[in-house]
Amino acid sequence: MIISQAFSQFLSRPNISEQTRQKYFYRLRPFCMTTRNFSRQVEDVTTPELLDYIQSQDGLNDVSRAILRQSFHAFFNYCRKRAWCEINPASALPRWRDTPRRIHVPQEAEVVSALEAAVRMCKSDNLIDVRDGLIFSLAVYSGCRRDELRNLDIGELEEALRDTGGILEGTYIAYTHGKTGEAMMRFSEFHADVFVKYLQKRPKSRSTAVFVNLNPNHPKYGEKLSLTAFNRVRAKICKRANVPVITYQELRRRIATTIARANGIDVAAHALNHSPHSGDRVIRLFYYDPDQAAVSNALAAAWPK
Repeated sequence: MIISQAFSQFLSRPNISEQTRQKYFYRLRPFCMTTRNFSRQVEDVTTPELLDYIQSQDGLNDVSRAILRQSFHAFFNYCRKRAWCEINPASALPRWRDTPRRIHVPQEAEVVSALEAAVRMCKSDNLIDVRDGLIFSLAVYSGCRRDELRNLDIGELEEALRDTGGILEGTYIAYTHGKTGEAMMRFSEFHADVFVKYLQKRPKSRSTAVFVNLNPNHPKYGEKLSLTAFNRVRAKICKRANVPVITYQELRRRIATTIARANGIDVAAHALNHSPHSGDRVIRLFYYDPDQAAVSNALAAAWPK
C-alpha cells in the first residue's frame, strides 16, 4: 500500500471525530503527501527517517513533538493492523515530554494592545475587519478554542442575543461545539452589539456558520471560514498592534491562569469547556497548579527578612 492511499483511508475512518481528523490531517499531510513520499510503500518508512523529519521541523517544542509522534504512531498502527507494514516505525521514536516544563502566558501589555486593535476593527465600516476584530475579542473574553469559535451557529447566536441567561446582567451565553462536544461561549454587551452589526451585513448564504468567507472574489465566498483563515485573523490583528503573534491557545492559557488564581481551578476548568473526565487535571498540568504556587509562596515567606 502506498503512503498517500493509506493516509486517505486513515483519515476517512467513520469512528473518529472531525477535530481528531483535522489534527491528523494538518500534522501528517506535510509528510505523507510530499512528492518524495506520495507513491512510496508504507513498509519502506523507517524510524530514523521519522526522527529526522520531526527534528527538522523548526520551532517545535517537546509537547508539539510528542503530539506529532502520537500522530505518526496512530497512522502506522492503523497500517500495521491492515498488514501494510510489519512493524510500527513510530514505536521506537523518543518519547518527548507531553506536558510543558514551564507555563508561558502572553505578555499582558501585548494582549491589551492586540485587543485595542481588535476593538478598533469592530468599529470599522469594513465588514472583514468587523468579523476579524470580533473573532479575536471573543477569543480574549471567552477563552474558547478556535473550533468552538469557528463552529458558532447563527441560530444559536440569535437565541443567545434574545436571552442573557439570567446569570449576570450583560452576560450572554451561546452554545457551540468543538473538541469536547457541546461548549458554552460567553460574551459581553460589547460583543452583542458588534454581532448585531455584523449579522445585518453578513451575506446570505447556505452556511449557518456565523463567521464566513467575505471575499466576493473567492470561490468559497459565503462559506464557513476556513481554519487557515481563522489563523490569519490573529496574525493580522497582532501585526496591526505591532506585537508578536498571539495564538488562540495562548489566549486560553491567559484566561485560565487568571481565573484559576482568582476563582479556583474548578471555575477555570468550566470556563475553558474542559470535559468532565479531565476535571482540573488539565488546568494543573497546562495552566496553573495552586499547590506548586503555594510551595513557591511558602519558600518565599520562609526566607529570612
